[in-house]
Amino acid sequence: MKQVQFLFLLMLCLNLFGQQTHKKQWQTTANFIELYTSGLDEIQILNSENDMIDVSLFDENPNSHYITTSESDKILKINFKLNFLEDESVVFRKFITKRLNRASAIVKIPQNKEIVVYGTNIGVISKNYKGDINIYIDKGFINLNTVQGNVTAKLFQGNVYATVKNATIHITSTNGNILINHKKHQKSYHQLSSSENKKFELNSINANVVLTTQ
Repeated sequence: MKQVQFLFLLMLCLNLFGQQTHKKQWQTTANFIELYTSGLDEIQILNSENDMIDVSLFDENPNSHYITTSESDKILKINFKLNFLEDESVVFRKFITKRLNRASAIVKIPQNKEIVVYGTNIGVISKNYKGDINIYIDKGFINLNTVQGNVTAKLFQGNVYATVKNATIHITSTNGNILINHKKHQKSYHQLSSSENKKFELNSINANVVLTTQ
């Protein structure tokens, strides 16, 4: 029993101390935030509690990723890049590339910004962000929780979850399943709303979509 407890504590310590956290925090006047998620397994978007942008990068491979930013014409670009050394061999690069899904990020952004997320295989989570969100990924999952602004999403395949109220909705998924309030729809779903100007638009080939509108 004591050996089991020791092994559990050892595994817990290795997990906690093996993961590195990189943080950046700054102010911006940009109204558009572009997030380039190459190398991440998951990104979470939260409402900032002040006027600061706060980025936390959690990396299980020490120093394998870093955060870069650039700003021009009211557009802030946040990039999560792999940190390759100049003397790395091709074999080592392939090894690191296969382990990309060991990094995630939490981005806290002030309200009423317009966010654009670009990625390949990525999980995108919005914790009820109060602003517009645009998502362009190849595959993965999208969980928007309760939608607070306009949403545009395009992906080839994956799963999409959201609660969308008082909004005009346009969904197309050629081969995926579309469930609206537990009712199945084929290929597309459209709902017009006259109460608000909020829009939810999603286009996909193979994505499964689960929406609650009530």
